[in-house]
Amino acid sequence: MTNRVSWDLFLMILAVHLQAVCLNLSHISGPLHELDTVISSLQNVVLSLPRSNHLRARCVQRLAKTRLKRYTLSGQQDDLEQSILGFTEAIYLPPSRDNTYFYGRNIFLIFYLLTLAILLRAMKSRQPEDVKFCVICLRYLH
Repeated sequence: MTNRVSWDLFLMILAVHLQAVCLNLSHISGPLHELDTVISSLQNVVLSLPRSNHLRARCVQRLAKTRLKRYTLSGQQDDLEQSILGFTEAIYLPPSRDNTYFYGRNIFLIFYLLTLAILLRAMKSRQPEDVKFCVICLRYLH
């Protein structure tokens, strides 16, 4: 019984933390229709860029963050799934060869937000696989 109570408390604390993180994403604000406009614009940019373009990683990461923010406001499962896919893609995109500017990704932030997104999915689905993936992501952050 104590394990169950401590697990629920742990999930609740992380969920509150995730909401605080998502609500403080500096480049994203406004109601759902504004987020939809940002998502649409970012999707168009991502689709127009080849995988080798250094801006693609930044746009994919921003799109994933925006979808995560939209999920916290709307609760639509598709936004959460697309966010998880976006963070995963951002991890696997090649780093920039141009060292004069930092166009790349913040890999620690990506893993952190991916972990929180998967945790949200785990809280809803109650699937042990999701918790396992959270632990794997946290190991990469360690």
